[in-house]
Amino acid sequence: MKISCCSWSFPACTLEEAAGVCKALGFGAIDLSAYPGGHLDHHAILHDPDSQARRVEALGLVSSSLFWTFGDGPSVRPLNTLDDGESQQNKDEFTRVVDFCARLAIPIIMILPGVHLPRQSKSACLASCIEAINQLLPIARAREVTLTIEPHLGSILEDPRDVLTVVRGAEGLRLTLDFSHFLCLGFSQADIDPLIEYSAHMHIRQCKPGSLQTPVDDGVLSIPLLLDKLREAEYRGYLSVEYLHQGFMQADRVDVVTETVRMKRLLELHI
Repeated sequence: MKISCCSWSFPACTLEEAAGVCKALGFGAIDLSAYPGGHLDHHAILHDPDSQARRVEALGLVSSSLFWTFGDGPSVRPLNTLDDGESQQNKDEFTRVVDFCARLAIPIIMILPGVHLPRQSKSACLASCIEAINQLLPIARAREVTLTIEPHLGSILEDPRDVLTVVRGAEGLRLTLDFSHFLCLGFSQADIDPLIEYSAHMHIRQCKPGSLQTPVDDGVLSIPLLLDKLREAEYRGYLSVEYLHQGFMQADRVDVVTETVRMKRLLELHI
């Protein structure tokens, strides 16, 4: 297992500044963001990928993952859209983004699973998500890039059992797994453990029920137990420390730099 940092932990910085912070904190790898307002230019990756590739190549860090969103946010042109035109647009974009990842040897592309749509049952939302993923998987596979989704708060995947339904319905799909999105809702660590075998990438931060993010010493996530479970599953991917500053679920009450350093040291102690 290897440790990386998220560029979006430092949203007030440019990409180059965020990479500098990561290097100063001792990280050798970085998760990159390419969504509206992210560190890489979402539009330029599609229409001028050379300019963005040069930026990534100049960072001096291994690129551990790329976080991509369709449209201008999670609910705009979501993965599980029922609009055929939007689905085709997502597929066309995804092809170009996968080419970008393959060019830069970025092993993981992470997308979001979709949102609850009006007048659609949960089972129908899950089915449309699975259908969309099965259209994207061959594109990623052909370029030897691993497609992952991240189950998250506010998406159709807020319950580990629903996540299992999706990954079992889309052979080859892997997860970017962040326990905090489930633990903050009151699920136990044991409830989430079955998802580990489907995971290709991990986001790590401390949390507790009602709080998506807490200081390292004030939460319910057992890092030693998590790492034991990852070893049992022969996990070989990155553990990406993901502390953020955002006004959501009390995630703006944590010193991002301090807790990033503390979590990195805790992971190093137990790996």
